[in-house]
Amino acid sequence: MAMGVSFIVFMALLNGCVSDSFVHNIKSKSDLKTDEKVLAGRFACFESDAPVHCTKSEFLIFFNREGEPESKLFRPDDAGYIYIVVTEGYYNIATFAKGAKGGSGLIFDLDPFPVVLVRSEDSIVNFGTLEVRFYQSPGLKGSTAQSGGGRPQLRINHIANYDVTRSEIASRVGKSAGSISDGMVQFLERARR
Repeated sequence: MAMGVSFIVFMALLNGCVSDSFVHNIKSKSDLKTDEKVLAGRFACFESDAPVHCTKSEFLIFFNREGEPESKLFRPDDAGYIYIVVTEGYYNIATFAKGAKGGSGLIFDLDPFPVVLVRSEDSIVNFGTLEVRFYQSPGLKGSTAQSGGGRPQLRINHIANYDVTRSEIASRVGKSAGSISDGMVQFLERARR
């Protein structure tokens, strides 16, 4: 998976634009086929504790369905929400990049990383909020991650604010809040080879 993500990030850096690589939010739940589900939730991005728009601040959030080698990119809306078409399975949110458009992108392969389960009986799975916090010392802006003291860091926290995100998701996908399942987020360790 890391090789595929590295290639996508490399191509994004080379082209200076990743808009075609994003998985876009659906317009309505009525557009789904019978076996398709909706994975939904919110990303709250921060740079040195200041809230920022994830995509406009050059955060790239990669995910893949367990067992699939290719990673895809979330494209949160202006409020940070995603509501995308998926099928049942485990969804890994294991790799993040920061600053890809500027040509000096940093790639973070999280360990542990968040995973959300979409079950066969689910219709819409709400994972709540994943808080993405990027820290970089002022002297290192524009450089790549290096070993040593002041290297850039990315921290992910799960906030189980299902009630808040449920009402927002229901208004976006046109479905009653009762049909939205609270998805449990687990943090898993990477398999070592």
